[in-house]
Amino acid sequence: MKNLVGILIYISLALLSRCELFAVALPLDGPKSFKNDEAFLDYVQTQTFRFFWDEANPRNGLVRDRSATSSPCSIAAVGFGLSAIDVAIERGWISRDEGGARTLTTLKTLWNLPQNGSSAKAAGYHGWFYHFLDMENGLRAGNSELSTIDTTLLMMGVIDAGQFFNDPTNSAEAEIRRLSDSLVSRIDWSFMLQPKDNVMSMEWSPERGYGPARWVGYNEASCLYLLGLGGKTNALPPTFWARWTKGYQWTRYHDYNFVTEPSLFTHQYSQV
Repeated sequence: MKNLVGILIYISLALLSRCELFAVALPLDGPKSFKNDEAFLDYVQTQTFRFFWDEANPRNGLVRDRSATSSPCSIAAVGFGLSAIDVAIERGWISRDEGGARTLTTLKTLWNLPQNGSSAKAAGYHGWFYHFLDMENGLRAGNSELSTIDTTLLMMGVIDAGQFFNDPTNSAEAEIRRLSDSLVSRIDWSFMLQPKDNVMSMEWSPERGYGPARWVGYNEASCLYLLGLGGKTNALPPTFWARWTKGYQWTRYHDYNFVTEPSLFTHQYSQV
C-alpha cells in the first residue's frame, strides 16, 4: 500500500462520474500553487479522504451521499470510506487507533441495523442493504431500493477493513475482523435471484418486488459476481460468470478488440 495515488485519484474521479456520489471540492482557501506534481497529488488525495471522514456521522460511521446537510447516507460511500480510512492510516493522516475506532463503530452499526421485509423499519433484508439510509437512525431513506451493486461496494470496504486491521493482539481489531466476516457471510445470494434466472437482479423493494434490470455484460458488477461466486454460504454457481461475460459488447478498432462500455466508473469500481 505504498503507492496509492491511483486509488485515491480513482475515488475522486469515480465520485465525480456517478450522479449519486460527489467528491468534495477543493477549498477556496487551499494552495494556489504547488511546488511539484507530487505535492499536488498529495493535496488531492488528502482532500478526497477528508470527504469520507468529515461527511460521516461519527456516532454511527454512516457517510453522506454528498456534502449537503440534507443528504442521506449512501452505502456505497460507506464502503469507499472504509477503504479510505486504511489509506489514511498508511499515509499518516490519521492514527491507527482513530481509524480503527471509526471502522469498528461503522461495522457495529451495519451489523445491528434491522434486517427485515418492512418498508420503513429496516436498513436491509437478507443481508442486503438499501441504497440510501437515514444518517441518524440508519433506516431506509425514502423509497430507495435494496441494491445488489451498492451492497457489494459496501462489502468491498468491509472486506478491506477486515484484511487491514490484522493485529492478533488487539481486541478491537479482532472484533473488526469478526464483524467483517459476519456481514459478508450474512448475504443471502439466492434472494436476489428470480426463478429460472441465472443472472443477478439489480434491485428489490417491498413495494415493487424485483426490478426488471439484470447484471449482464461488462459493467461495474464484476465485484458483485466475484463476491457471490466466492461466498461462504449459498454461493453463486460457476455458470453465473459465463452468463455475465456472455453479454460483453465487443468492438474492433485498428486491429484492437475491446469491450464497449463508455462510463468511466464501470472501469473503476470493481478494480479499486
